[in-house]
Parts: sequence; C-alpha cells; structure tokens
Amino acid sequence: MKKTYFIVAVGLLVLLFALSAQAVTTRYIRIGRMWTKNHDHGQFAETSGTSVQWYYSRRGFSSSVVRCSGTRFGVKDWTDADNNFYSVKCAGAPYGSADNFDNWFEIPHPNYPEYTIIRAYRYQPPTITVDGFTYHDRFPLEGDFVDASMIPGTAECMTESYVRNWLGIDIRARCLAWSTKNHDDYVIYDWIFTNSGNVDRDDDVELSAPLNAMYIMRQQEIFQNGSVEWTEYYGECISDTSRIFYSTPIRRRNDTEDRFGIARDRMISGQDNTYQLHSRYVGEGALFVQKAWNDNVDDPSQPQMHCVSGPDDLAFKLESGRRPESDWLLFYSVCENGYNEINPTLYQHETFPELDVYPGTHHDTEFPKRGAPYVEEYAWWFWHHVASCASGPFDLPHGESLRYVFAIVGADLKPEIAWDVYEDWRAGTCTWPAWEAGGANDLAEYYPTFADFPEVAPTANDQAKDRWVTSIRDSLLMNNYAAQWAVQNNYNVPIAPPPPSIEVTSLPDRINITWGNESESAGDFAGYRLYRASGYPYYHRYQGVELGKWELLATFNGTGTHSYDDATAERGTAYYYYVTAFDNGTQNGQDVYGNNQVLESGQYLNMTTAPAYLTRPPGLTLDDIRVVPNPFNVYAAEMNYPGEPNKVMFLDLPLECTIKIYTETLELVRTIEHYGSGDEAWGVQLNDHMTTDTGQLVVSGLYIALIETPDGQSTIEKFVIVR
Repeated sequence: MKKTYFIVAVGLLVLLFALSAQAVTTRYIRIGRMWTKNHDHGQFAETSGTSVQWYYSRRGFSSSVVRCSGTRFGVKDWTDADNNFYSVKCAGAPYGSADNFDNWFEIPHPNYPEYTIIRAYRYQPPTITVDGFTYHDRFPLEGDFVDASMIPGTAECMTESYVRNWLGIDIRARCLAWSTKNHDDYVIYDWIFTNSGNVDRDDDVELSAPLNAMYIMRQQEIFQNGSVEWTEYYGECISDTSRIFYSTPIRRRNDTEDRFGIARDRMISGQDNTYQLHSRYVGEGALFVQKAWNDNVDDPSQPQMHCVSGPDDLAFKLESGRRPESDWLLFYSVCENGYNEINPTLYQHETFPELDVYPGTHHDTEFPKRGAPYVEEYAWWFWHHVASCASGPFDLPHGESLRYVFAIVGADLKPEIAWDVYEDWRAGTCTWPAWEAGGANDLAEYYPTFADFPEVAPTANDQAKDRWVTSIRDSLLMNNYAAQWAVQNNYNVPIAPPPPSIEVTSLPDRINITWGNESESAGDFAGYRLYRASGYPYYHRYQGVELGKWELLATFNGTGTHSYDDATAERGTAYYYYVTAFDNGTQNGQDVYGNNQVLESGQYLNMTTAPAYLTRPPGLTLDDIRVVPNPFNVYAAEMNYPGEPNKVMFLDLPLECTIKIYTETLELVRTIEHYGSGDEAWGVQLNDHMTTDTGQLVVSGLYIALIETPDGQSTIEKFVIVR
C-alpha cells in the first residue's frame, strides 16, 4: 500500500512539473490599429491558444485576423551531441502544435534573468477611467518597464524574449509597434538567429559545428471572421517594391448569393447573423532577410518559396518532435523546391515567362491563373488554408547570426465607406470608386479571375463592389512599404507627443472629461484635441441608425486646458471619448510620405470603451421608479436606446438599492447592486447583452424586478421582453 502511495505521489509531482514547465507568459501590445499577443516561447500554434493578431474592423478588435502561425527550421548533414547523424534535421513550432520542452523553448532573458519576456514602453501608459471604473490594461506586470533607452529607434512599445531549439539555435525575438499616423497598421518582429550550439536549457554548449543549408519557414493561418479567403504573394518579381503574402477574398461554388468580399457580421444585439462588406486585408511582409551571416544586407529574392496548402497536412502542422524523419525530408524538399514537389496537380506551380521572377525561386501560381473560379476545385479545401514561405539556404557557422524581420500588416476601407458600398450593392446601385470614375474597367487587373470567368460578376453593380473590395490591396502594399521604410531607417519613425490619461464622469446636466499633462513633456507639444462618438465606440449602422462616428468636439491650443464639460450630450444616449496630444511638426523629420508633418497621439491609447451618460438625480420615492422601454422589443429600434439594442433602464431609483430580476416563475435571473444616481442600466452594449448572472441571454417573457433599499424598503416593477 505504501509503495502505491509513493508511486502516485511521484506521478503527481511529475505531472505538476510538466504543467509548470509548460506555463506560458504572455504580453500584449495594444497601442495602434494592429494588436498582438506575444508568448515568451515565441510560438503561436493552435495549442498555444488561437488568435495571435487583431486588426481594427467594423466590430472594433473583437475578432482576430491571424488565428495561428509558426516558424520552422531545416538543416542538412547535422550531427547531434551523441554523434547521431541526420541527413536532414528539423526544429521549430509550426502553426498546429507547440513544444516548449526540448524542440523549442524559452530561456531566461540575458539582461533580466528573472523574466522570460519583457515589455518596454517609451512613456507611461495612460490611465482610462469612466465613472470611477478603470478600463486600461493592468500595468505594470512582472517584466514591464517604462524606459525609452531599451527600445530601438522611436518604437512606442516593445516585447523581447529569448528562445532556443534543439538544433542549437538561439533566437532573440523582438516585437515593435507604433500608434502614429502611417505606422499604426502593422507590428514588426525583428528576430536574430544565432548558432549557439546549445541544444537545451542549461549553459553548457554541446555543439560547435556550422549549420548547413538552413531554411527558415514562416506559416500563417489567416482567418477573418467568416469570410472565404485565399492567400496570394507579392514580391516574387524583381520589379516589385516589397514582399508580402496576404489574404484576399475568393468565391465558393455553392454560395446561394455572391459572397466575394462579404463576411458574416454579428450585429450589436449579439443575435442577428447578417452580412457586411469584408473591408480589410491582412498579410505578413518580409522586411529584411539577411543575405548571409557575413553579408548584412537585405536579400530581396527571399523568401524564395511560398505556397498555399490545406490546414491538416501533418508534416507541416505538427511540431518536429512528433513527426518521423520522412516528414523532415518532405518539409526540407518543399522549402528547397516548393510545394510542387508534393502534388503538382493540386498546387500547380508554374513559371510565367512574361514575369521577371527572381531566378531559382519557387512561388505558387496565383489562384486566378489556375483556371478555376471557385476554391472547391481543390480537394484538400474544406474551410480554410495555411500559407507558408521559406527563406534560404543559409550556412551559419558556430557563434554567428542571421537577422530576419517581418511584419503583420493590415489595411481597410473606412467603415463609413464600407457600409455605403455594401448598402449600395444590396440596392443594385453600387458605383465605381470615385478616383477611377469614367476610366476603363480595370477589375481584371485587381481580380484576374474576372478576366477568364466574367460570369462571377455579371453586372456593373457586382463589378463595382468587387473593385471596391480589391482596392484595399493597394492600401495594404502601402502599409507594408511603410513598415519596410521603418526598418530601413533603423526604426526612427516620427512620433507624436505621448497621450494623456483621461477621466470621464457622468453628471445630471453634462459629461465631464478631464485629462493629464503627460503630453506636455514633448518639446514640440502644441495642444489637445477631444473626440466623441455616440451610441457605440466603433462605427456601425444598426436598423437605420448611424453609431460610433467619431467627431472632433474641441481643440485646445497650448497647455492651459485639461478639462471640458460636454453640455451637448443628450439623455439616454451613450457617449465615448478620447483625447489626443498634437505637436507643431517642427521636430518631426523625414517620414515615409513627407517631412515635418503635424502628428497627434493615437486614438486607441486612451479611447473609452465603456459608455458615459447623462445621469438622473435619485428618485424621491420608490413609487417613482420606472422601467424603460417597457415592453422591450429587440426589433423595435426606434423605441430602444441608440447603439444599445439590448438595454433597459431603471429610472428614478433611490441613491442606493439592490435590484433582483426574476422570471414570472420566480427564478432569479440577475442581481444588480446600484449606487450613486437615479438610474441603472441592464444590457449595456456588448458587456452585458441583458444576460443572467451565468451569462445566458434572457428570453422573451414577463420579468419581475424586486428593488430593495438598505433601510428595508422595497417595491416591485414588472416588465416584458420580446425577442
């Protein structure tokens, strides 16, 4: 019996050790329009938790654009510390599974060994307070710093971790971000690979041989909110100005209506599955691929291979330790020769003599040139795909390094334009983009499938919609070029003054906005701008009502003003605010598109996402309490609160009370503790959705509210919900 207990105890200890070894430290960067989360072990596989990057869209940051991604290595003629020889050896973490035990794992930061990942800010992150509640990210966490000297160039935020794999490669993994105009649509990953010869977590160096013919593969699973997409590549031609593989819409044969550039859109109510223009493109740009360990220049022909494949190709999905050596050989062959080596029928790599493709490179044929208008033409397709690109081969002597820099880049149409285009298209009145009005129909240039299969867009209305959608590609390439410019200029991007902290207070006759003076530390500081949106913090149209349209409320030159009373707010409407600091441009040097531009701090640095309202004074008696609207009907937009179609209000409440909401069978649904004003909301925006205490959306029916004060008084209010 004692032996059994001992075995069980040892087993539990081993399990606890394994779980602790797999503990992951994560740090987010959320300052611009592209948000990202970075793990200390540098892996972004499905098993590390999906959703890697988020890009601003019609729903704010509520849906990810990169579901998972991976980095893998392959080398030739490798011998391990036990003198075992491998003709090909692979390592790394693909998009499908991670391994932070022995294949790929985090190591302590060399300068801050108590941490495995650090995050540094150029300035103190601003605080955001609405009616006494804080809505900014918790700061500082362990390993957080406010120290501009730790960050290269003018980047506003950086994470940095160190990773090692069983090939003896150490990786310094940096991520850099800005919130400034022209540079807030991307995050940059600046990685350095060093042949350390250390294959495990201790300090002993096991190997001293060079790494021969090394390939580096990057993988992305871009999956954006229910749209149907393919991934194309720009940069295989000598005349191309940058390199990026990016998501682009595609059609499916069995769609009951045109879905090109159209994605599912869950409305604010959280229950209406409708559609909306898919108005964003996302991709991964290669910004700098060092030509050789002893030649520190960018090689524009790299990545020398890209391909699109199915999501469950196990040789490419699972980490190297879980695959046989035959899969290592297959992986290496694809890096070397392209996916055409595996299945030329499916992947159809071709060389087009009319294109000035870099010699010796291997890039998949663009989908429109494959002779099929629908994605179902490929047997492996069932709901999404994975894009891969490989750079190499590199020889890396022991102790030497290579630098690889890439960016996750986004671009979109302005939300107002996206809504206009979608609504016009649904009405059959969509017209060509204004900058091309009257010109020749160039849709085939942006959407080559149309040239061979004009039936996919048979009407002028369809063609105009498709042209609007594909125009986003131009913006994506411009944003990728801006990221490339940042790298080429050692990250010395002109930046605005730091943002101020913001505090918003709801009052009976006005909403007060107060901000700090942190921004005035900038030598070229010139003033503040206050912006406001009503109904919703992100632009949306709901049942004919325009919501979340940000407008300039006031400008304050100089340092004299740090508070403003918004007396134009209307009762019953939710309001959101942010304050920017702007400069006079005199200290802003060369940027990607010009000199001495006046810059202002980014919107998302101190934007409020919780609503502020005009409040009511406490009611005089319990008899004054009302529930509005009553009945509540989710489909009666004109009777509901703008932008908050799931909200009911309890009005003329006492200063302090407890509201208990029951079904007509007296099942408790929700308990709300109220204090400080004469009104209380249930079902505010996306945070509540008129849900129960367990998070379930309430159904149609009669509801009973029991309202009790601390001194023992109580009253009952009944109201009806119709869904």
